[in-house]
Formats: sequence, structure tokens, C-alpha cells
Amino acid sequence: MHEHALERAFVDARGRLLWPWRLVAFSIFSAAGLLLALTLLYPVARSLAWMAGYRLIAYPWLMLVALVAGHALTRRFVDREATWTALGLGAGALRPGTLLRGTLLGGLAILVPCALMLQFGWLRVLESDAGGWLRSAVAATLMLAPSAMAEELLLRGYPLLVLRERLGWQVAVAATSVGFALLHLRNPGANAQALAMVALAGVFLGAVRVVTGSLYAAWLAHLAWNWVLAVLLHAQVSGLPITSPGYRVVSQGPAWATGGSWGPEGGLLAAAGMCAALAVLMARPAGRDLLAQPIGRAETTT
Repeated sequence: MHEHALERAFVDARGRLLWPWRLVAFSIFSAAGLLLALTLLYPVARSLAWMAGYRLIAYPWLMLVALVAGHALTRRFVDREATWTALGLGAGALRPGTLLRGTLLGGLAILVPCALMLQFGWLRVLESDAGGWLRSAVAATLMLAPSAMAEELLLRGYPLLVLRERLGWQVAVAATSVGFALLHLRNPGANAQALAMVALAGVFLGAVRVVTGSLYAAWLAHLAWNWVLAVLLHAQVSGLPITSPGYRVVSQGPAWATGGSWGPEGGLLAAAGMCAALAVLMARPAGRDLLAQPIGRAETTT
């Protein structure tokens, strides 16, 4: 009887590992993937970057490799029911219209508020040291793209799927959004307002994931948001300074509106942009169907 009780502490009646242990296994496999990337891939990547004349910012690429490995190993050894389609990573998730929708929602949600703040005089364009705009844009994109995808995999990949199956999409999105805010807790300038805006961004990106069924769409929404700030506007992203050849955009308005030292995404106008994008997203048939579901109801994802 004791053996039976012990078994039930780890697996369900179908022999499937219970959801908390599946998340633990995913974490272990992802950590193993990171160790593998550090040992085998980083020395090669560093040498190639040096030969190309670029300073390698390895962390986002290593995390991306680790999390892809974590997903693959979890699917292989722990959870065969977590198909690539259920994870939002199947072929159907790559539909051009879906990817374009995610990109436009993410980009416009921050571009329009920033344009308004520039018009109001709350953001200001200043000259900065000259440099190669294209080279800087490529370098920033090579950092932003893997960073955004790694964060999506970490929160809105397998973890969101597991939480959604157990607790429903609303709780899953809320929980991963809190996790998203906590990831930024140690960023320069982090305060209650900034972290609340990050959590709201997590809700927005989680909604993109569940409404479109595509983690790629959530990634592109995330990337487009950061790309507008870092590459187009040369503004701070989540409190972090960005290379800004030729010009940079700085705050000179009220911090509640402009985000202050956190950057424009930390202000209430950016929050309004996200809420507008959320409204557009949830007005779609798939969004209305999700809103009709009771909170906390377990789901079957395929």
C-alpha cells in the first residue's frame, strides 16, 4: 500500500507523471541543455563571432539552445502528449497570416504610444555619437531575437501548456505573466510600475499564444515590440541601455506616462497600447471562445 501511495505521488492513473513533476523534469532537461551549450557550442560561436568582427553576446543564444533541448527531451522522455502542435510550434503555427498578425500587434502596440509621446513632447530625440546604423541594427536584432524566443519558450512554451491543461488558460496566462515580471526584477530601474507593465506584457503575449495557437506569433509580437524600441527609436528596453548611433529617444515627460528610466514600455501609454492590442485580439472568434470559458477549467490541448 505504501508503494502504491508513493507511486500516486508521482504519476496519475494513466501512468503519466503529475504536472508539477513534469515541470521539474523540464527544468532539469533545460539546465542540462544549457550545460551542453556552454561546453560544446559557446567556444565555437565565440570564435566565429571574433572572425566576423562582432562582439558575441552569448547568453540569449545559449538559453535558446538550452530551452529547445529542454522541450525536445521533455517530449521524448517525459510527456509524449506534449506535441509540437500543442506547444504552438507545429507547422500550422507558421501560417504567414498568423505570423504577420503577431508582428503587427506587437509592433503597433508600442509604436503608436511612442509616436503620441513624441507629438506631446514627452519623448525627445537627441543626437548621439555617430556610428553605423545598419551594423548596430543587425547586432541588436541578433541579441533581441533569441532573447525573445528564449523567454517565450521558458514561460509560454511547455510551462504554459502544462498549467493550461491543469488550471485553464486564464490561470496559466496569469501565472506565466507573474513569472515574466519576476524575470525582470533585477533590471536597472525596476519598480512597481515597471514590473506591473511587464506583467501586462506577459498577459498580452500569453493571449497572442493562446488565441493564435502559435508560439511563433507570440515570439514575433515580443520581438517587434523590442525592435521598435531598440532599433527604430534607440530607446531603453526594460531599463537596459541600447547602442544608439546617430540619435536616441529619451524621456522628458512624466514618468507615469513615459516609463522614466525603464523606457517607454514602462509608462501608462504603452499599457494603453497593449490593452488596445489585446482588445483587437480577443475580439476575434477564437478570442471570444476563450473568454466564454469558465476560469480554472482544465483543458485538453492537442
